[in-house]
Amino acid sequence: MNFTARLSLPPPGRCRAVMFGSVFFAVSAALAAFGAAEKGDARRGSVVYMDNCVPCHGEEGDGQGPLGVRLGARDFTKGKFKFGSSDEELFETVSNGVSPKMPAWKEKLSSRERRDAIAFVRTFAKTKSRR
Repeated sequence: MNFTARLSLPPPGRCRAVMFGSVFFAVSAALAAFGAAEKGDARRGSVVYMDNCVPCHGEEGDGQGPLGVRLGARDFTKGKFKFGSSDEELFETVSNGVSPKMPAWKEKLSSRERRDAIAFVRTFAKTKSRR
């Protein structure tokens, strides 16, 4: 017996368009999911910041917390950071700490909490520029 399957394929140009559309959609969805996981939420970050960062960096983010004055804590209202200012660089700094003054937070705060706190910290410089 001769089993010859007959495939009904669209014209070559149509195949490329369908394939490109499918690949584009898959890549776009993956990038959107990755980006969403990478960006923090400043509203949630305000709670994380108030619970963990105020003793050094102060309620206003100016480095004037009860411990911050003695330790020389970073003033976030200036929008300048010692070890880089990208989200990823700040994430590394928060996660691993700055010995001996700032502890590593990777064991105490989840990745999401650290990213949320970073998003909130960024609001201090924006708020100062509006004053």
